[in-house]
Amino acid sequence: MRHNFRIWIATVVLGALAPMASAQWQTQSFDLAPGWNGIFLHVDSDHDTISSLAADTQVEEVWQWQTQASTSQFVTKPDAPSDAKTRWSSWKSDLGDASSALKRMPGNYAYLVKLGGDANYTWEIKGQPVPTHYSWTITGLNFIGVPAVQENPASLEEYFSRAGDLLSLSEIFAYGTGALGAGNPAQVYGLRTTKASRGAAFWMRSGTKYNRYFGPFGLKLQSMD
Repeated sequence: MRHNFRIWIATVVLGALAPMASAQWQTQSFDLAPGWNGIFLHVDSDHDTISSLAADTQVEEVWQWQTQASTSQFVTKPDAPSDAKTRWSSWKSDLGDASSALKRMPGNYAYLVKLGGDANYTWEIKGQPVPTHYSWTITGLNFIGVPAVQENPASLEEYFSRAGDLLSLSEIFAYGTGALGAGNPAQVYGLRTTKASRGAAFWMRSGTKYNRYFGPFGLKLQSMD
């Protein structure tokens, strides 16, 4: 009887995993507000250009933060997007793909997205899901997102509770709505009430603490593909 039960469990598990194995595409949704929005892409949309992804939307600009760090690019506070800084790469709707340095949106990157107009918009980006990976730096700020669950995510305090003293040693900044300025992004003090929302990007500085924690379990693969 126990043997048959194990076979039944294996059948149920494999049956549940089969649709996941064949579902190689996923659509990630971002609820954008007019002005600047920090987002983190958990799918790889390299198959299409930003101009195509942003067609028929009021997305005016997309800025990608480059994770490669160097001492000459040390940042101590959330960095404003600028074409003069090599850590940023941008796409602008008035320039299009041909004249913009940033042409596509790979996964596992944080982006600043500027939405025009005066109404909220849900931007849906289709791509292939990617396992979480980030090149953490202790020489400044990290612009990251977390692979939290979509529905009812935990608070930042709860989400990072398994990461030792990381949260107590860190500063976190998040974007509000509207224009960028002295108060946007703002430092997050309510870690117990602020949600670790999937798809949201925030700045995190941990001093000398190197972070390898992105969720309650680890995943090692022979190939990221």
